[in-house]
Amino acid sequence: MGDKSSKEKGLGGVVYENFGPDNSSGKVKKVLEFMIYFVGFLGTILTIPQAYRIWTTQDAAGDAIISWLALTLFTPFWIFYGILHKKRSLIMTYLVWFVINALVVIGIWIFG
Repeated sequence: MGDKSSKEKGLGGVVYENFGPDNSSGKVKKVLEFMIYFVGFLGTILTIPQAYRIWTTQDAAGDAIISWLALTLFTPFWIFYGILHKKRSLIMTYLVWFVINALVVIGIWIFG
């Protein structure tokens, strides 16, 4: 009687209802939480050589500032999402991503 139809909930409501935190077991949450830390850490590590190359060679020829700027500007949304949902893994991961992406953008701007 009080249930809303999928159309009334919107896509976000349907996704949250079907894949939200209440539908996963504690074990699945723990594995996923570990994987988020691992993937976030690995992704960050894989981005460091780009920033390192730009800053040590002082050459950013061929690097697209628009792409890196977009990545940098989108990152705070993930940080705020993590804060809203109290997900330390998202907050930490995307704070580091923000810093490294910003270093790349600044390097491209200065040396590009």
